[in-house]
Amino acid sequence: MTRVCYIQHSKEHTIMLPVAKLLGSNGIKFCFVSKSPENCAFYSASGFESVNIADKIFNDKMTISNEEKEELDLKYGPPGVREMCFSDVHMQSLFGNDYEIKEQIMARALKFWENYFDKNKIDYLLLNETASFQARSAYLVSKNKNIPISCIVAGPDNEHFCMNDVGETYAWKELTESLNDRNTKISQKEKEIVLNFVDRRVSKKIKIPVFFVPESIFRSIKNLVGLWVRDNKKNRKKDPIFVAGLNYGRGQLWGRIKWNYFTKYLFKYDKSQKNEKYVYFPFFSGKEAHYLSNDIFYSENQIVLIKEVARSLPVGYFLYAKEHPFNPGDFTFSDLKKLKESSNVRIFHPSVSSQELIDGSSAVVTVEGTAGWEGFLSKKPVICIGGLPYYSYSSLVYKVGNICDLPKVLWQAIKSGSEIYKKNEDKWIWFIYKVISTCGRGAIFEANTPNLLTSEENLKNMADSIFEKITRNFGK
Repeated sequence: MTRVCYIQHSKEHTIMLPVAKLLGSNGIKFCFVSKSPENCAFYSASGFESVNIADKIFNDKMTISNEEKEELDLKYGPPGVREMCFSDVHMQSLFGNDYEIKEQIMARALKFWENYFDKNKIDYLLLNETASFQARSAYLVSKNKNIPISCIVAGPDNEHFCMNDVGETYAWKELTESLNDRNTKISQKEKEIVLNFVDRRVSKKIKIPVFFVPESIFRSIKNLVGLWVRDNKKNRKKDPIFVAGLNYGRGQLWGRIKWNYFTKYLFKYDKSQKNEKYVYFPFFSGKEAHYLSNDIFYSENQIVLIKEVARSLPVGYFLYAKEHPFNPGDFTFSDLKKLKESSNVRIFHPSVSSQELIDGSSAVVTVEGTAGWEGFLSKKPVICIGGLPYYSYSSLVYKVGNICDLPKVLWQAIKSGSEIYKKNEDKWIWFIYKVISTCGRGAIFEANTPNLLTSEENLKNMADSIFEKITRNFGK
């Protein structure tokens, strides 16, 4: 019997519970660790071993000395106890700049996992991210104990998902190991699979509606007050992560209110100019888990990064940028004005199609995110800064390891243009095939297909892929 610990991130229990039941018949037993009493009770009621980690460490009166924290750092870091405080949005929402209590919680979390893994004889760890207090501490302890880890995240399209296990990066061993094969030839059938995949993935040029915008100012104010009122001592003791979510949501809602009733009317968004040469760099959410764990410097200094890209461009080139339609308000009116101070920066409305901007660009600059993958599929030069998303493993993607090398790499990409794909089309097709053939089968996001996630076929595909991944790690 292989014992798997799954760390609940949000509301994915509607998928993971039936998947766990399917895998139980294959000799894989799931244990669940949640950060809320609601999710913990849900799994317990379904007959699974379930623990609420927040209840164990937020209400613990044990004080961990500085000497003990130093020992934990030396044993499990990096990242260290203090650094982990910066990647967790819950800690910031609950405790602000009180680093002493945040460090205590992070240290308690490490000790929790030490005991949990030993007591429960865990063989494998599954999680969705490594930025939050419960996931990052588990990642460090399991790595120290040589327990295999996979991070389940969205895949190259809605029919696949990834089980990342190459450090904390957005990549998986099956892909990276298969790329060592020097034979880049593929069959005609495999080529057709790739071309059909590309056609489905990049052909949709629609104007995406802006997501999560307040319905009315009165309802928005009511929601803000409600979020504030529920932040009280009773709720903090009962369910601290619920309160943290309220506080985080309050900040997000306030940003969207300002965007909806102020920025979108007063800020002068740009429009594409005919025959204008440009490089596309989509804004990313500075609070997204993968950026907070892999690229926290860039997520906290995104304006500086965008300006650096803009001033690195050749004369005659512009930088086109826009917010993701799911995150309007992440950039304030003041932030957008600062970016517009650069004469070669154009800012577009969040609803403008990212694919259209990619199609007209001379290159796509990204840290992580799907825009880099879409640019690669569209045969646009892709410049990847900092992070290591799976598409950056292609020899056709330009990498910037040192930010001082940005101008040189950027110019090289612009000068080469699409020639890099014309000269290496077989490598391009081969790499895409390796991606889609080595990641998991199944959808983990609903997208535009109702009831897709909980369909019998999707759940079975997910269970089969997870089973293959786990058994492959144990050589069975």
